[in-house]
Amino acid sequence: VYLLANGTVDLLRIEVVFPAGQVFEEKHLAASTANAMLTEGTQYNDAATINDLIDSTGAALTHSADKDTASLVTVTLSRKLDEVTGLMQEVLFRPSFPEKEFRMLTDRRVQAFLTSRQKTSVIARETFYEALCGSANPYGRISREDDFRSLTTADLRQFHERHYRPDRMYITVAGREPEKALPILQKYFSTDRTGNWQNTSVPAPRFETAKPGLIFCDVPNSVQSTVRTGWKGITRNHPDFHELQVATMILGGYFGSRLMRRIREEKGFTYGIH
Repeated sequence: VYLLANGTVDLLRIEVVFPAGQVFEEKHLAASTANAMLTEGTQYNDAATINDLIDSTGAALTHSADKDTASLVTVTLSRKLDEVTGLMQEVLFRPSFPEKEFRMLTDRRVQAFLTSRQKTSVIARETFYEALCGSANPYGRISREDDFRSLTTADLRQFHERHYRPDRMYITVAGREPEKALPILQKYFSTDRTGNWQNTSVPAPRFETAKPGLIFCDVPNSVQSTVRTGWKGITRNHPDFHELQVATMILGGYFGSRLMRRIREEKGFTYGIH
């Protein structure tokens, strides 16, 4: 548990993080779908009841899954902490993955996926990372409609059982007097002390980087184009990593950056650049 004391309002932001991202998948999209299904029903409550319970506390539960990790976040009043944390424990470790909600979620995600196929920024980003990492690499793999349709609730249960484990997670608590959360976190998330916490190692994927060059992707009927350029950089443990982040921010990391001022505002060449 990491405690970060900050702020004057009587609110706490709690994030529970698991090594349960895309790099751990045996079946593509299992990580993001299992995470999205956490609040769609548990062994004790259906999705509507869970939403009512969340609303009654005035809190918010949001979940996300990226390449390496998956998480559940809440922002809650301190006086509602016990109630909200109990609900977090339920959705994290007792999801039921109901078939009806899974099919509805799949239909929504497929529709969003098909819509994204019309955006040049999405196509450029995916193609770039596929060229950088390789099509079989989880950091470069491009999703297809069949990937959504072939996924089953059995796949989600298997992924959840393997990767949503108390002995592999960590928690961050930020807000005023975050130490007040410790007894409640102990109440809902402590194990039976039969095993130690494990710092899970991330699988080392194989990189098959394409040769340097130009890659063109046609997006029919698009009135915009996206240009993306990049190359292999330095790792996060390199001594210059933070300096490089600052330099990148100054050059193109925000709306008033040098690139945005010159290429958009002065030249009028582009809608946006970063």
